[in-house]
Amino acid sequence: NLVPMEDYINCVISREMGNSFPLEALKAQAVAARSYAVTNYGKHTASHFDICGTTHCQVYYGMNTTGENTIRAVEAEPLFRSHPGSGRNLGRIRLV
Repeated sequence: NLVPMEDYINCVISREMGNSFPLEALKAQAVAARSYAVTNYGKHTASHFDICGTTHCQVYYGMNTTGENTIRAVEAEPLFRSHPGSGRNLGRIRLV
């Protein structure tokens, strides 16, 4: 399951907080979720995926759990880009 990073973050904050939370709180959660994903990217490389979709990493249930506010929160916060030459493609994330 290869997922664009922004979609992944949207799904994570949808499960961790939900669409009903205030937009500013969702933006803060998007920063935290993105920071976790970037820091732990490749955590499960030996198992042929980057991050798992459980509480072991970050809960991911797919796009069916997102909402208007979670989408707006992710769009409002700029996507982290890896340092040139780092060899890390953070545009997409492989999930189990």
